[in-house]
Amino acid sequence: MKKIALKWYKKLNFPAEFDKEFNDVLDNFNREKLSCVDDFVMADYTAQEALVYYLYFCEEMEAKYKEHGISEEILLDTLSDILTWVYTYRKISGKLGLEECDWLKLHLSFKLFKLGRLQFCFDTFREDCPQIGKKTGENVIAVHIPENGKLIIEDCLYSIEHAKEFFSKYFPEFSYEYFTCNSWLLDKDLEEMLGENSNIVKFAKLFNILYQAESYAIIRYVFRWDATKEDLDKFEAKSTLARKIKEKLANGGKFNRGFGVIKK
Repeated sequence: MKKIALKWYKKLNFPAEFDKEFNDVLDNFNREKLSCVDDFVMADYTAQEALVYYLYFCEEMEAKYKEHGISEEILLDTLSDILTWVYTYRKISGKLGLEECDWLKLHLSFKLFKLGRLQFCFDTFREDCPQIGKKTGENVIAVHIPENGKLIIEDCLYSIEHAKEFFSKYFPEFSYEYFTCNSWLLDKDLEEMLGENSNIVKFAKLFNILYQAESYAIIRYVFRWDATKEDLDKFEAKSTLARKIKEKLANGGKFNRGFGVIKK
């Protein structure tokens, strides 16, 4: 396990600043081998042990991609999200480790793929959507937006077109009519706050937003993963969006998570 984990540590281009800590983690790792990511339960392991396991599980994904003829470029791009969440853990704890393991199981279960700027995942409607004649349980491809720089609309459009071709080529048996997105980025009220030229607003307008519900997930994504509405005073507003979030909340404003669809 240790040898394979080290291989993927290098393949995913972990920065040299993590090398000493990672070698220490490997030296002290003495847990049992697990056959696949589905056997992993975060509550049973430390964040450091989780990182070793998830790097080890990358080996199985490499074999799956090769079996299906999917490029190594897509594999590495998809698995790069592991490093993103290592950085998130580092910001919170000051240590090397991994905690968002349930989310990353999708990447390591051959269910989620990063295709350009966006990620795409096999999913189903979680509730009835009478506006478009869809019922709970019908297939969809869910769109996710990784923390990966600016949300340039042309890049997003390219990703969606790439996804249509990708799923048609590699998973023709998966029948779906819609892409869906359930995100704070689809909060209709953000246009008033950010303006129509905002990349976030342009992204939201790609979707037919069917409903929205009050949510403060925006705080975790814009400030820090452990930030909440109640303790936001502890976090510095380092961007225009962050400053506007603080200002809106101070004036009693609310935020939402929107659910939208794009017809294939």
